[in-house]
Amino acid sequence: KQTECGYYKDMVRFLLAAATAATTVAVVSGSVQRLFDFLDVDKDGVFSTDEMMQRLSDKEHGQMLAASDDTYPDVMLAALVETLDADQDGLVTLADFADSPAQSNETLQQVHVSLTGQESEMLVMFVTLGSDPVPNSQVQVQIDGSWQDFNTTFETYSVPSRWWEPEGWQGWIYTAKVGGLEQGKSYPYQIVSPAGNRTNLTFTMPRFAAEGTALPPTHLGVWGDMGTVAPLGFKVFDKILADHQAGGDSAFNATMLFGDISYAGIDTNFEILNITSADEWEHVWDTFGEQIEPLASQVPFMVGVGNHDMFYNGSAFATRFHMPWEQSQGVPGNFWYSFDIGSVHVISSSSEHDYSSPDSPQMQWLAADLAKATANRDKVPWIVFTIHKPMYSSDMDFNHPLTSPEQMAFEPFLLEHGVDLVLVGHEHCYERIHPVVNGSVTDHPTTGPDGNDVYQSPSAPPHVVIGSAGALQEESWMKPQPEWSAVRFANGAGHFYTDTFGYGSLRAHNATHLSVEFVPISGDGVISDKFWITK
Repeated sequence: KQTECGYYKDMVRFLLAAATAATTVAVVSGSVQRLFDFLDVDKDGVFSTDEMMQRLSDKEHGQMLAASDDTYPDVMLAALVETLDADQDGLVTLADFADSPAQSNETLQQVHVSLTGQESEMLVMFVTLGSDPVPNSQVQVQIDGSWQDFNTTFETYSVPSRWWEPEGWQGWIYTAKVGGLEQGKSYPYQIVSPAGNRTNLTFTMPRFAAEGTALPPTHLGVWGDMGTVAPLGFKVFDKILADHQAGGDSAFNATMLFGDISYAGIDTNFEILNITSADEWEHVWDTFGEQIEPLASQVPFMVGVGNHDMFYNGSAFATRFHMPWEQSQGVPGNFWYSFDIGSVHVISSSSEHDYSSPDSPQMQWLAADLAKATANRDKVPWIVFTIHKPMYSSDMDFNHPLTSPEQMAFEPFLLEHGVDLVLVGHEHCYERIHPVVNGSVTDHPTTGPDGNDVYQSPSAPPHVVIGSAGALQEESWMKPQPEWSAVRFANGAGHFYTDTFGYGSLRAHNATHLSVEFVPISGDGVISDKFWITK
């Protein structure tokens, strides 16, 4: 992203990541003070939105922001100042900066669950902060009226020593595999550990397709590119959690985040603060883990890998999450795998690993997995393919709008096996792409009874870019809009900036009807999209 806009976006990503980590690095007082002094242009002990804008435009420090009539930077920086400003007076003090956003004081934290690929199992994971592991930590689950103990294994990972983490990341990640569970049932559980106990937790097992039984409706929350305060990941997550807690049809059976999870790495050199493009802030991962816990501790939280998850060889991504790669014959590290849930087979592939040849390990795996899923259509009728980077997008940040490497590599496999839907992120927008083959639209929708578009037995899958779950939106569009681009919006789309932030709701209603809907975090419904696939 070697453009002035790209520099600006990465600079703001750095400021957001630094703010997220400020609490933890406060012990390195000189570094935090140096960052604060950099933002406090007039040296009066506070900084404001105007000062941040001035600093980003400062030629002496690289002129990160080009002069333009673009108003979105003001909106984004104002949102950041509001997040940091404890007393909401419009000015951020050093005390505000060091305390916001607050991290948990709990030693045992970041509880989340995920599927294992076995219909009677759930994986429970959590984190303890500190240099030493805490043995004898157990997960206890109430099954058939009695509490059963499940032992944990623990592991950590290494990162380079940097000024904000002079000893690397100090923490341990624990995993317990819970078995003997029944579909559709909720289970109280707790974590008992010398590091402290966590009680009053509950997870719910999803339902799975079974021979001779009616297919269960399946509801998945789907999105990419979230982060914490980058700038609105936490706000999108608040909406996702509120919708789940509303219960009934709004509750999710699981969620799927297809890459760029926490934005702990920003891929930017910032010499004045001795930060390189290869650096990552591990405490941003911790903050993200705390952010998602209220939902991720209840229903399976599934993840795919994005470019911002690959710092230090993807160590944080591979260790903090355990996906069912082994059960699906994928690859260690969660980089590609698949799972069934209800009437949907979900494939998670990687745009960050080799896919250039059909003989590459990933593509050989994909061909085999698709063949198995196709043979299992009578039981699990829907196949949904997820990957971080899109095959099609008219967002100008996407360098290959017509013949992307991803499109040339993956599209033939998806067409051969009749994949029903493609979900991607990477571009910080929402865009629905008509069913398309090599850039040519194969199927246009009709209008359904509810007034929304319907693709009836399309000969190619619709693609949906849902990179709108929190990361900065500073997008520009290809003009004129390509024929294959059905709906697209970002940057507020002429309304409030927050109106185009949101997530996707995927519902497999039965074997013949599937719907996808964009759910914004704000607005009056003007910014929306819903469509159906029938077969």
